[in-house]
Amino acid sequence: MYIYVKYLLRYNKISKPNLRLNNSLILSIFRLKKL
Repeated sequence: MYIYVKYLLRYNKISKPNLRLNNSLILSIFRLKKL
């Protein structure tokens, strides 16, 4: 899980236009993790 989040963070640095989309994915991952 953490590795996937780190990958998303790196991807955010490369493509800023998709920042919101990636952040939503990270939030969804944390929500699934809580469940």
